[in-house]
Amino acid sequence: MNEELSEDDNEISNRSAKDQGMEDEEDEDEDEEVYVVEKILDDRQASHGVTEYLIKWEGYPNSENSWEGEENILDKDILKDYWEQKKKAAAARKAAAAMKRNNSNSGNSNASAGKRQRQTNNGSGVADAKKSTEYDSDSDGPDVKDWEPLVESIDTVDRLEDQSLVVFISWKNGKYTKHPASVVYEKCPQLMLKFYEERVRFRNK
Repeated sequence: MNEELSEDDNEISNRSAKDQGMEDEEDEDEDEEVYVVEKILDDRQASHGVTEYLIKWEGYPNSENSWEGEENILDKDILKDYWEQKKKAAAARKAAAAMKRNNSNSGNSNASAGKRQRQTNNGSGVADAKKSTEYDSDSDGPDVKDWEPLVESIDTVDRLEDQSLVVFISWKNGKYTKHPASVVYEKCPQLMLKFYEERVRFRNK
């Protein structure tokens, strides 16, 4: 009888150990947190030749941003959008550089023509528009990723004393704001590219 009790005790002990192991595995699964990418801020080439991305994690402050490999970005659409926006911004910057070089080479004889070309899309001169319109410099703009559906026109681009660029925007809701060019390149790259293309003077071959 003692042997039967001993066998029963062993079976109960083994079953308890198995149940405990399953509970430990469930606890580990519950403790494993999945981090969600809110935004990709930048990219770099790591020393081992792999591209890493600076990640803003959803629900965490900027102090928790970290450089991660592509394997840690579960949402591949965010990765695709990042490269598409970067490509558009690069095209807009390239057009801006071409416009600057073109204006520098035109000389004083074309200075007045260059000023006449700086017009808003409704045909009025930029200088007159600035005099009659107050552009809000304190606004951060809409809190959305893409401004282009909301923008009526890019009115003009000014260069400040520190050589930085400021973009003047008319919005479809009737507001007027101005922002650093770096922000506008990211928020509405196609409109910036169109703005520069309309003003670049191409040489005839």
